[in-house]
Amino acid sequence: MSSPLWFRIQLLFSAYFPLYLILFIKFADFEAIYYSLKYWRFFKEFFFYDLDTIKGFLSVMSIVLFLYSLFCCFYIIREIVKTERKRIGQFSININNVESRDKDVLVYLMTYVLPLVSLNTQNIKEVIIFILLIVLIMWLSLYSDLLYINPLLTAFKRRLYAVETTNGKVIVISRKKNLDYYKGKELMCYRLEGKQILIDSPSREGS
Repeated sequence: MSSPLWFRIQLLFSAYFPLYLILFIKFADFEAIYYSLKYWRFFKEFFFYDLDTIKGFLSVMSIVLFLYSLFCCFYIIREIVKTERKRIGQFSININNVESRDKDVLVYLMTYVLPLVSLNTQNIKEVIIFILLIVLIMWLSLYSDLLYINPLLTAFKRRLYAVETTNGKVIVISRKKNLDYYKGKELMCYRLEGKQILIDSPSREGS
């Protein structure tokens, strides 16, 4: 599968879904949402009624980011299923060494999600700092190994492995509990994001 920028962005937003879910719960004005849905003809009046305040701005921003990240989650799940079903970009890799990276998900939550959620947003300066930190972290994640750290995969019982092959290092998303079985062997994989993030064949051998 090719990896245009828009696909990497959707992969990134799906990875940060837990953050945007928490921000949605923290900042969203649920009363405004309720009346916006109940009286949909007056959606603009209810939904954007206090956008010029810090509270209103954070509410709208949290809703937009939450909805977009939720959409990205469904899209990435669909792409994974489609990639497996149609065997997109199928090729085999020779495994020299395997390292589980499941713990990276917990580190990601403790390092990036919790500190951002706990930041103060009582005045405009704090809100600007808050937004800049989110943008900076996501920008760095987009062009680093953090792109593959995705709690969504863990929720769907997929495991992450850093695999050293004869052609370099890759990240393999797998249903298998242990890829050590494949050391010194070939493993059939499909491309999810370029040649760096792969999905292994859903065969049961060695699971």
